[in-house]
Amino acid sequence: MDRIHTFINPWIKSKKKIVTIILVLSLCLFLCFPKKKEITLTQTQKQDMDRYFTKEEIKKNLFGILEIPNLQLKNPIYNKGEKENQVDKNIQLLEETITKDLKSNVIVLASHSGNGIHAYFKNLHQIKENDSIYFHHQEKKLEYRFFKMEEVEKTGTIYLEHYEFPCLILITCSKEKENIQEVYYAKFIKNMT
Repeated sequence: MDRIHTFINPWIKSKKKIVTIILVLSLCLFLCFPKKKEITLTQTQKQDMDRYFTKEEIKKNLFGILEIPNLQLKNPIYNKGEKENQVDKNIQLLEETITKDLKSNVIVLASHSGNGIHAYFKNLHQIKENDSIYFHHQEKKLEYRFFKMEEVEKTGTIYLEHYEFPCLILITCSKEKENIQEVYYAKFIKNMT
């Protein structure tokens, strides 16, 4: 009987160690792998999207559609002069120059970053270098890649960096610094259509 007890006792102890090691490793793996953060649209944003993309008369007023897949953002951009092209209602189109050859296009957009229903850039601070941003304009789908964010003081005027390549520029208020605006630059990569 002692021989059986002597054989089983170390075996049980070693099995407990193995189970403990497996549990610790499983916990480590669970904690180490990044979790994908889900970003959801508000009910108003969902209703706006349904409305914007189903009525032909509204589509006529669109300059384009901004799409940032990693932030789950897809929103219409209205032409200048349209009543919907206001930062308090939508993402506002501030400046645009799009040439037919796409070699010198610049699009400048602004939106709120707070918590309101029209804070379309509230998650813009989560964008990462080389994230794709798409802009649908007329029959073209233009791909841009985010490459730089700069902070500028709120003075009523923003001086934007000038680059020799086409850019999409997104402007919003800093979530952490009261007197700062954030300017996000994305470089044109290709026409996907």
